[in-house]
Amino acid sequence: MGFIPGQNEPIAAVIRLDAPITAKGVTGDVLVLELRHVGTFWETTGTVHVELCDFTPERKRWQDRQQGK
Repeated sequence: MGFIPGQNEPIAAVIRLDAPITAKGVTGDVLVLELRHVGTFWETTGTVHVELCDFTPERKRWQDRQQGK
């Protein structure tokens, strides 16, 4: 789907799954992936924060938009 501003400097990746999943009471097919640690960069491996959305997130930082689970 693309990229949106991240919480800090690096951008966050927004992806659409082939099928919805359910977690913590939310069923959705959109994930926002954000880097977890200051000073890290997007690479082929690493730790990310996963946010499940049942909506398409706005092109705003996490702090400034509706948040998923």
